[in-house]
Amino acid sequence: MLGSGVYIGRWRKEASRFLKAKAKQLAERPVWIFSSGPTGKGDPVELAKGWGFPKSLKPQIDRIQPREIVVLHGAIDPGKMKGLEKWMIEKVGAAVEDSRDWEAIASWAKEIASAVAS
Repeated sequence: MLGSGVYIGRWRKEASRFLKAKAKQLAERPVWIFSSGPTGKGDPVELAKGWGFPKSLKPQIDRIQPREIVVLHGAIDPGKMKGLEKWMIEKVGAAVEDSRDWEAIASWAKEIASAVAS
C-alpha cells in the first residue's frame, strides 16, 4: 500500500519521490495506491472530481499497475494553515473539517491484508 495526503492536487514530496525512485521494484509486487484529500460529505472520488493521483506520477503508476487506486476522505486543520492556504481553501470551497472515515480505511486495509495472505 502506497499513498499520500493530497495538498493542492499533489502528493507529499516524500511519497512522490519514493514512488518515482522505487517504481521498478514496486512493479514486481502487488501494490495498492491511495490518495487522502477531499473533505466534506459524499463519495470522495466524486468530491475529487474523478481525480485519483497526481498526473505527474502517471508514468510510474502505469508501470506499477496497482491492484487498486482509492481516494479517501482527508482532513483540513485550520490551525495549521497560513493566509494563502486559507484563501485557497475558501476559493475551492473545501470543507474545513476532519472527514476521514476510519471504518472505511480499516475495511480497505483488511481487504488488502486478506489479498496478500491468500
